[in-house]
Amino acid sequence: MEKSKISINLTQEDIDNALLGIIDLNIKNRKDITKLLSALIYDNTQSAEWFIKMSVGARYPTMPKVGDIGFINLPEHMYGLSKDRQEEMATSPHNQHGYYPCSVARVGSIHQYCPLEINLPNPSGPGLWSISISVEKFYPGESIDIYEDLPI
Repeated sequence: MEKSKISINLTQEDIDNALLGIIDLNIKNRKDITKLLSALIYDNTQSAEWFIKMSVGARYPTMPKVGDIGFINLPEHMYGLSKDRQEEMATSPHNQHGYYPCSVARVGSIHQYCPLEINLPNPSGPGLWSISISVEKFYPGESIDIYEDLPI
């Protein structure tokens, strides 16, 4: 089942107020800390999104480690590829029901738009090529068949 998303508009004052509710009242420079954190969160939509999610109970996502094996949903990543590369990947023996194997090459922070850099096997020969993706677009595991809820 696909999750639906909503968009909300926040002001820096909204974030300030949320932070003031979290930061201990006994800290002498509470308002200064709030100003700093608020500016950092407000200037980055990914940070603001995760801050709001965590404010309502979400947990920090489990981040894969460098070297972890997993899959990406091939159609979600075809938009930036040439027609020839798209055809190669679609007909590659690596393609498993539209999911393509990959390994994690670099892990950034969740405040980045695409914190994972992954390596994919080259569909037309030896070697690897890399793309950057979000954490939600990486399906960890040795086999894509472990995911019962994926549209295969």
